[in-house]
Amino acid sequence: MASLDHSHLYKHASGQIEDRRNDRRKQQQDFIRRQRDQLISSKRPRYFNDNVQDEQYYDSNHVQTLARGLLKHNNSRMDILKNLCRAFTQDEALISTFLGFNREFYFLSVCSVDNALQSLIGILTQSDSDLQEHAAWCITNICTGNHKQTLQVTRLAAPYCITYLSGQNLAMQDQCAWAIGNMAGDGKKSRKLLVKQGVTKPLVSLLNATSENVIQSAAFALSNFTREDDINLKEMIDCNVLKYLTNHLQFDKEDKISFTILPDILHLLHHITAKNGYDSVLLSTNIVKLVTKVIRFLTESRNYQIKILTPAIRIIGNLAGGLDEFNALILEEPRILDDLIYWINHNTHRCINYFILTVASAKKLGISSEYEFIGGSQVNLTVINESGIELIKEAIKRLSWANEIGIEAAMALRNYASLGSDCIQHLARLNALQAVTANLKSADVDKALVFLDIIQITIATIPDGKRILNQLNIQEELDLLLYRDDESLRKTASQLLDSFFAIENS
Repeated sequence: MASLDHSHLYKHASGQIEDRRNDRRKQQQDFIRRQRDQLISSKRPRYFNDNVQDEQYYDSNHVQTLARGLLKHNNSRMDILKNLCRAFTQDEALISTFLGFNREFYFLSVCSVDNALQSLIGILTQSDSDLQEHAAWCITNICTGNHKQTLQVTRLAAPYCITYLSGQNLAMQDQCAWAIGNMAGDGKKSRKLLVKQGVTKPLVSLLNATSENVIQSAAFALSNFTREDDINLKEMIDCNVLKYLTNHLQFDKEDKISFTILPDILHLLHHITAKNGYDSVLLSTNIVKLVTKVIRFLTESRNYQIKILTPAIRIIGNLAGGLDEFNALILEEPRILDDLIYWINHNTHRCINYFILTVASAKKLGISSEYEFIGGSQVNLTVINESGIELIKEAIKRLSWANEIGIEAAMALRNYASLGSDCIQHLARLNALQAVTANLKSADVDKALVFLDIIQITIATIPDGKRILNQLNIQEELDLLLYRDDESLRKTASQLLDSFFAIENS
């Protein structure tokens, strides 16, 4: 089958636009990270399932008293640990009080900062499993503090937490994986320390645990290792992380799907599929079919689970923007486009709209190539199926939207236009070119440049492109762009006007 990509047949500013788009997407990562952290935070405190948390308030004097009491080996240590767990979730300043309270009382020889923290860590090595769990709980909540606080605790507590990952105590496995997740979520220094101490293999192994809580904490921790870098991703892959993750996506009935662990499982898969260099490994899995099945289930059950839907769509977007083999596998799933159309129509959440449009702009979803014999000659026709047309319509509706959604909608149309004359004719019949022309005056320079690119493709690709655009008063719209402040926009509009008139007069 001949390639559908006809972008080599015309000269346009796509390189410049792609560069600007990439810059915009880097800026967009800040927005995405903020939205993501609201759903699944990079640091998670653990609260008690009672009303005491809301009723009890702590100040520095309370924490100092608790810290001093922790040094005494008596029967009150369980209550002290519980109170410290609560205090550490209320105010970062209280964490500082615990870690550094000795500086205030050093002249009284109360204790050193290391003695308070080391006393807490020392409880981890004792035989009382309840005290161990609550000590790990305290460490988990301390590591929700600032970088200096977390790094200090990571250096001292990480070896013990890592050791318990391979133990038989499920509660300790869960709590230590949780603590390690908070440590890893703090930054690269903490992640390097943890990887150097051998955290990867036992953490990945916990994905095969029998406890959902343990699996969830392990997936959360592993996600934090892959959010901004791939410091140990190869090691994760070698430890069969993809096998464990995809196993959790296999379900036959509603009662087999776990809404507890799926958000963290899918977020980890999203981070992995966003990295370069692992396509061949991902191809060996059944990830496309499994993730699209999750999306299908949510669509059929009308179950709006944003913590599941968002990473699932992002995985499809990552794969669609990669190898052609992934695109082919996605197209083999007959309902995926219908599902995306459903969610873009029935969900007002900005992230969902944005990520569905990134899928639409990534590859030729909904488009195929067919052959017909006309007058004894074989003619290659580009065909857009019904779902593909609906996706284009949704993109057209969002051209006027502000920020990244509008530009992704424009890029989706540009993607279709670049596939040749058949696709441009489809766009014309759907009034896409009319919408593009009407939005040329957009204040968003990057989006306006994409619109100009679509116009240039139209002129260069189809014989009646001039006539179609003339009917839309394109010359007047381009003339107005010559007075815009942005130099690249003025230059592109000027070049396009010259090309347009040149073609007109030829």
